[in-house]
Amino acid sequence: MRRALDDYPCDILFIHRDAEAADPKDREREIRGASDACRPSASVVTIIPVRMTEAWLLFDERAIRVAAGNPRGAVELDLPPPSRLERLSDPKTVLFDVLRRASELPPQRLRRFQPESRRHRIMELVTEGNFAPLRQLEAFCRLESQVETLFAS
Repeated sequence: MRRALDDYPCDILFIHRDAEAADPKDREREIRGASDACRPSASVVTIIPVRMTEAWLLFDERAIRVAAGNPRGAVELDLPPPSRLERLSDPKTVLFDVLRRASELPPQRLRRFQPESRRHRIMELVTEGNFAPLRQLEAFCRLESQVETLFAS
């Protein structure tokens, strides 16, 4: 954190740490303890998805298709309902498989397709910034609440 603040002075520092098997409250205490130890000049917002942040990218079919380079694609993507996103055992693999499927590329070209680089575009492409489906997820609600509280003060 100290290094991030030295290299990139800011007013708000967003710190990401997947909860994985730990209780999200323990992860938050871990982050808050570290931020208190380095006395950041920035306000700290914790981002603690239950599994991996990639789970939060699996809700907007249009954004996924555009990120995959095939906005008019028709293949079924079989996206999990938002209520199940935090229960996926490996959201990163699911997301990469969905991006590959959404690309509808033939096998030869699919080998060169890099879902790792495509995932970053999804959040930029979320339809009209509508993250409402993620409000079913406790971890996302915690993040949103922290941001709202920060900007309300």
